[in-house]
Amino acid sequence: MSGGDVTPAVSDGDEVGLVVSPTAGKGRAAGVAARVRQGLSRRGLVVRDLTGPEPDATVAAVRRATGAGLGRVLAVGGDGTVHHLARATATTGTVIGLVPVGTGNDWARALGLPADPDAALETALGPARPLDALAVGPPDGGRDAPSAWIATVATAGFSGDVNARANAMRYPRGSARYTIATLATLPRLRPRRLVLGLDGTSVGYDDVVLVAVGNTAHFGGGMAICPGARPDDGSAEVVVVAGIGRVGLARFLPRVFGGHHVTHPAVHRHHATEISLTCPDGPLHLWGDGEPVGPLPLTLRVVPGALRVAVSDP
Repeated sequence: MSGGDVTPAVSDGDEVGLVVSPTAGKGRAAGVAARVRQGLSRRGLVVRDLTGPEPDATVAAVRRATGAGLGRVLAVGGDGTVHHLARATATTGTVIGLVPVGTGNDWARALGLPADPDAALETALGPARPLDALAVGPPDGGRDAPSAWIATVATAGFSGDVNARANAMRYPRGSARYTIATLATLPRLRPRRLVLGLDGTSVGYDDVVLVAVGNTAHFGGGMAICPGARPDDGSAEVVVVAGIGRVGLARFLPRVFGGHHVTHPAVHRHHATEISLTCPDGPLHLWGDGEPVGPLPLTLRVVPGALRVAVSDP
């Protein structure tokens, strides 16, 4: 990624916030966080620990600190950690830096962040630039006080059910957890009707297995569900998978890792800046960045430059 309004790297003596996910990497985050703290100390940086006992407390702590002038927050965690930091920092100009230790690490994958913690810390302290995010609001498209911000992919249907199952599993670690959750969820596949609003136009689908709205390409630990999505182009890619059964879906899913599913007749693709999602068949929950967001109907709006993120090549 290149271009955009660049924020300089930190300097000796600067203050940075630190958020550590207690669950990321199934406990591995604590060890990585110790290395990060040592690295920050060696650089002469002042560290403010903003980790709360639960996500809402962390969000509140980050908002207080950034409101008082803190300019950068580092996260040791995964996509869920980024999801909650987006709630706290979107549209504020505060820089997010990530040392990835999550299960899926789809945000890190989208930005090309290093897997090695020391290298990732160097990037997290380096120059930053603005990236888009998805603001979640009511079905009428209201723009005040988004209920959530999504950095990677918003999804509902089978993929949301897989997220729920994967989040409840203790083992295995890493993206294999999503594979096992997928196999366990297949027998309960339930297609739905879906109505999409796309920048003022409306399109309906029957027998929808899943829908994904991508600010970035990947979800589920490396599945390129929205291969055309970019977090700096001011639009989102919308992918609908409809009219496919359990056996067909089991054969279909491996193609998603390489983005080769887009030629399948069950796949329908759109690009839009404002997307409304309505399910006439009853409750259907939206997930974003692997975290629960809320029941449909909802509207997602691309906000260009909503996040300011430390990346490898600003």
